[in-house]
Amino acid sequence: MGTSDDLERHDGLLLTVFSFLWASASLFSLHAAWGWGWQMIYDFPSARGVGDGFVALSAVMVLLRPQSVGRLGMHCLAVVVQTLGWLPQVPNHRMLMFFVSLAVLLALASAWFSGVRGASLGPAVLRRFAPTARAATILLYFFAVLAKLNFDYVNPEHSCSIQFYANIHSWLWFLPDNDALDLAIIYGTLGVEALLPALLIWKRFRIAGVILGLAFHFVLALDLVKLFLNFSAVMSALLVLFLPRNFFIVLRDRWDEKFGHRGERHGAARTGLLLRRCAFVCMLLLIGDVFLPTHAGTHVRAYLLVVGGLWALYSLVLMGSVIWYLSCRKGGPGEAPAMPSCERMRLGVSQAGVVGLVVLNGLCPYLGLKTRTSFNMYSNLRVEPGYSNHFFLPGSLDLLGNLSDTVTVIESNDPQLQWEFAEAGLRMTHFEFTSYARGRADLQVTYERGGERCQFIGGRTDPGELAPPPWILRKVLVYRPIGEGVEKRCIW
Repeated sequence: MGTSDDLERHDGLLLTVFSFLWASASLFSLHAAWGWGWQMIYDFPSARGVGDGFVALSAVMVLLRPQSVGRLGMHCLAVVVQTLGWLPQVPNHRMLMFFVSLAVLLALASAWFSGVRGASLGPAVLRRFAPTARAATILLYFFAVLAKLNFDYVNPEHSCSIQFYANIHSWLWFLPDNDALDLAIIYGTLGVEALLPALLIWKRFRIAGVILGLAFHFVLALDLVKLFLNFSAVMSALLVLFLPRNFFIVLRDRWDEKFGHRGERHGAARTGLLLRRCAFVCMLLLIGDVFLPTHAGTHVRAYLLVVGGLWALYSLVLMGSVIWYLSCRKGGPGEAPAMPSCERMRLGVSQAGVVGLVVLNGLCPYLGLKTRTSFNMYSNLRVEPGYSNHFFLPGSLDLLGNLSDTVTVIESNDPQLQWEFAEAGLRMTHFEFTSYARGRADLQVTYERGGERCQFIGGRTDPGELAPPPWILRKVLVYRPIGEGVEKRCIW
């Protein structure tokens, strides 16, 4: 099992590597939006611009010194603040980053106020937040596959998985494309996402689960149209927390055996130096994106290839490291014993609260609290009051009544309302409609609500007629369009 000093050393190195991967995931997430650097500069006086800048700067600071617990805490604070500013339109991978970053901050506060200082702080923080992060990872996979268990996801004509494979095929044109492959893609995706949480929970097959997860997210990120490398980078960082505690120690020592190193530099310092060299490449990409032109065409394609290429190298190194570790365990001089990657789940009240928020977030579509950002992304799921395309779950409970109170847009001068609702024949919740209309002086909409035709003219209509919901509800609740046809859309 190893001495307590060994466990401290292993946990400290694991936190260092996780910090590096977590900061890298933030940069990959930012870079998934083409031209984000210029957009950040343009938006800088706004809350969004400041939030993006705070995340980017804190991520670079972590990459320069990943063994710093304080810098990790600052970066996690930046992620939490950024997410709160973006709400409610927050992609699912950022919601997961929010929950895990919140767990890190709570763990850091708990360790600090418990009097933990110095070299023991990092391992103490890891032991407090890692079980929460693992639970959140497993829950995301569970809710993702639960949402995909519906009739439209397994229909090749509607399935989002087929649309995304078409995106990959548009770049990698030599890949096969036929009807039999469509079914393999659909059921293969379901099988992998259902198998992953089981493998990660089952200790004996946990490393296999990590390899499968890394490979799955590598393939998923080949879609350079939707750019899933942001989601894949986040999940890859979290999968590292399921590896044996001596994983990086064994790899580092075996590397020294095979290739040697100059001098007797301390192990942690060698690891930090290697990670800083890797960080230099990430920062070049960061700076390059800020100054690249943002118009469409050749520059966009080249940029996507660079980002995709960097991600591919990053992901392959992670997968190769896990496979190399398995070969190191087969025997040989100086082999270290395998150590468990997870202790028994012992969550404090605050950490249990974070897990509870993750569970509540995943249940929201079925409870009717919200239908987006609830880990039901790209699932073709349609769950409404009185209707469900799910294999076994009934229609939404609609606890707040928002899904039953809908608006049919007949005509509008707003392109989004006209295209997404009026022309598509979809309805929107009155909650979303009032939130959207709020403060738009130039908006004109003719709509029906409860069988009554109404008209809204910005600046003329009595504000009381379309009073928006309370601010706190607008920050946490968000809904997809409602009606027949929404299940054919690939919505996050």
